[in-house]
Amino acid sequence: MEERLHNEPEIWRRLAAGDEAAFTVLFYHYNRRIYPFVLRKVKSDSAAEEIIQETFLKLWASREQIAVMHSPDGYLYRIAVNLTLDHLRKQARNQDFLDTLKNSAWQAPAHIEQHLYYRETKLALEKALEQLPPQRKTIYLLRQEGLTYEEIAAQLQISPNTVRNQLVSAFRSIREYLQGQGISMLIVLLLWKGF
Repeated sequence: MEERLHNEPEIWRRLAAGDEAAFTVLFYHYNRRIYPFVLRKVKSDSAAEEIIQETFLKLWASREQIAVMHSPDGYLYRIAVNLTLDHLRKQARNQDFLDTLKNSAWQAPAHIEQHLYYRETKLALEKALEQLPPQRKTIYLLRQEGLTYEEIAAQLQISPNTVRNQLVSAFRSIREYLQGQGISMLIVLLLWKGF
């Protein structure tokens, strides 16, 4: 039988009013229930941690709506399930894309035109990265190395939310720069693997 929080409806009401202590109580209570489910689905500690973090960030961001919800815990579970499904869909798309690329001429350019395009695109990506502010570039590179938001935040002594905002800005800047150069982001995904 699942352990219930003492006076849980009151804790949800406090969260809706912006009480950070109530948020902390709910985080520790529900994290123990949601994390194992997410981990079983994604089979990666770092991905599960990121999904859990995103789940609770979304909960906090929508806390004012909780006051009118009949089942705020159901809402929390729905956020976690949706983010888990999004992750699995993205993982499947990325794997299909990488499988396609492994069998393509891009893996080892056979023609001089492809080779030149490959080099030009890689140089454009390097220029896009150089134009990022130093902290944003560092965060982006650490993320590409596989560090979680929490690990990057701890290493740079900033908040995970700052990490997330900087990554969003970095991706936007890189995309805009490369699109301005007439380069597809799909090609960039390929190049980044060997960068």
